[in-house]
Amino acid sequence: MEQKKVRTYMLYAVGEILLVVIGILIALQVNNWNEERLRLADEREVLQNVKTDFQDAIQELSYLNSLRKSMNEIIDDFVKDGPFPDERFSESELDSMFAILQYAPTFNNQSGSLDVLLNSGRINLVRDDSLRAMLLNWPGLVQDMVEGEISQVEFQTDSYIPKVLEYLSLNRIYKHFKMTLLGDVPMDRFDRKTRTEPDYSGLFRDPEFENILINREFFLQIALEETETVIQTANRIIARIDQHTGS
Repeated sequence: MEQKKVRTYMLYAVGEILLVVIGILIALQVNNWNEERLRLADEREVLQNVKTDFQDAIQELSYLNSLRKSMNEIIDDFVKDGPFPDERFSESELDSMFAILQYAPTFNNQSGSLDVLLNSGRINLVRDDSLRAMLLNWPGLVQDMVEGEISQVEFQTDSYIPKVLEYLSLNRIYKHFKMTLLGDVPMDRFDRKTRTEPDYSGLFRDPEFENILINREFFLQIALEETETVIQTANRIIARIDQHTGS
């Protein structure tokens, strides 16, 4: 009788222990599920913010390339064989064309969410190995592009602008300076007559200026091609984010 009671008690105790263990295991599993759910939600939010950065970058880079194409079209028109530009265009038209050539298209490179992701170590949130590698490689790709842009700006500052200043009035050029990523910039203050008269005839017949234009065209074309590669990479990253997050 006593043995039966002891056996019953032992079975009851074992049952209690099993219930406690099962309860602990269930609680741990639920906790793991919650942690995984929160981690996935965190990853999704981070990637959506990064996606917005890349969409903004594509918009800016596309604008810069459209500007480069316009600049190269003008340069091509200036240097091609045939009548000189001052024989084919009015001074007002030439002022507008030189206003476009005053630009030095450069990437702003503002990617706050991606910078936070990379610099905080949260890149490990990204489970997709391929996507993570693409994000890690992005800054280097942009840096290569920006270095080319800097070379272009230096050439414009050191060679192009000094030559233009020998013959033209910047006042007339800046009056036609309008295009920006944010819209037109009013230049009413330059709507005035100054002492410097433009000498378009002398400028276009200066052989050094022709070579300077061709060199600018060369730098612009390299920047255009490099930027197009960056745009394509950004589009692939966005597509990978959408695939990974199910967007």
